[in-house]
Amino acid sequence: MKKDNYEFFKNDKRAVNFTNFRSKKKINIKEYFCSLGCNKKTSQTFHVEVNAGKLWRCNVCKSFSIYPKRSQDLMSEIHLKGNFNHTYFIKRRNKFDKYFRNKCRSIILSTFKEKKPKGKKILDVGCDTGSFLEIAKEEFGVVPSGVEVSENAAKICKEKGLNIFNCDIHHLKTKKKFDAIFLNDLIEHVASPSVLIKIISELLVSNGRIYICTPNAKALIFQLGKILHFVFPNSKMLNDLFVVYHENYFSEFALKELFINCNYKIISHSFEEVDLKLFSRGWFLKLVLYTIFKFQKFLNLQSNQVLIVEKNKCNEKK
Repeated sequence: MKKDNYEFFKNDKRAVNFTNFRSKKKINIKEYFCSLGCNKKTSQTFHVEVNAGKLWRCNVCKSFSIYPKRSQDLMSEIHLKGNFNHTYFIKRRNKFDKYFRNKCRSIILSTFKEKKPKGKKILDVGCDTGSFLEIAKEEFGVVPSGVEVSENAAKICKEKGLNIFNCDIHHLKTKKKFDAIFLNDLIEHVASPSVLIKIISELLVSNGRIYICTPNAKALIFQLGKILHFVFPNSKMLNDLFVVYHENYFSEFALKELFINCNYKIISHSFEEVDLKLFSRGWFLKLVLYTIFKFQKFLNLQSNQVLIVEKNKCNEKK
């Protein structure tokens, strides 16, 4: 972890026991409440110390979490601290990029039952500068809205004429209802995914759908990353793999169970790979990643997983 990030954690009272869990002293946790896929008390095993802290795995649902848990306010501050100019996000802002545009089309078509969802109201949580919303509006005639915590990104969205709520989703106040909500690279950033689901459930119409894309905890690249962290603990490249603003890494089982426990119906689940264009480093790294990604695809253990769920009627308030 960079020195300024370390001081940011150490001086924040909400980062409970940060100094203790960053120390070399072994911490034994026999039992804890898994709020991801299990929703009950389970055992947890320490795996590796990454740039955000110590990464622990639930022995039941096989998901990974940073321990001790960080508050949502702290997670929002970390996101604001240096996420806007990250290369990964900058390269996803070009709505004229053929790959990105086709990807956005695929997301809309896979989420809606209708082939032509014209007039449908959508909400993109963590919409950045609104490129996805722009394409969805231009290609399908949907009515787009977004939630974005970054003032810089929200300002750009508003300049594009998009309807944007400049706040954390946990502080959103609106009576609007949406036909579909998109959580693209978002659920791994929040302190309590179950709380997030309860909030967005209030924003969904009956039988509305949620699109979720998040890292796959069982992907080969993360398994290799955990091993290499023991050998090169201060490597910037590896710290970019386990980024400081990620709180959770879901297994397929955990992600599905999280939504089933919140009374959602599973529509589809699949794995997909990250586009190599989103990486800023040189040709050698891209060659290594290309090889890993090909092997992951063969094993069906790609870097990301995509889940589409539908709101059950029992979620409606009586």
